[in-house]
Amino acid sequence: MPSSFDSPGASTGFSEMPRPPSTAYVAATSSPVHVRGTLALATVVFVLSYLFLFLFMTRYPGWYDEGIIVTDAMRVASGQIPRRDFYVNYGPAQFYLLAGLFKAFGQSLLVERLYDISSSRSSFHSCLQLLRCIAADCSLSAALFWR
Repeated sequence: MPSSFDSPGASTGFSEMPRPPSTAYVAATSSPVHVRGTLALATVVFVLSYLFLFLFMTRYPGWYDEGIIVTDAMRVASGQIPRRDFYVNYGPAQFYLLAGLFKAFGQSLLVERLYDISSSRSSFHSCLQLLRCIAADCSLSAALFWR
């Protein structure tokens, strides 16, 4: 006995399924102009937030987080190794990065603060970009399955 899929006039239900976005839409959202505009906007937001944080931060160093990181980075710059020569609660990467910056630019609280603002802004914008990709993917998925 033939099924409904075998007869040419039968409705299979595939015509009612939503279609994926056309390649024109995908090409328009990933065009070089769109990418440059997004990159320019991200750069402007990064620079403005960087300047805002730098201009309105406290003038006095923090005793705990900032003081411990600066002191331990100075110890690493002098040749000591974290967890072998001194106790730390933090991961060693920031001490080595900051010690390298200290060797390049001198041991200064300004160097540490510029590094801190750069790392926090980079983390923030990376998370923001990830959320934008997730939101775009979710909205695309919702558009595909919306009836």
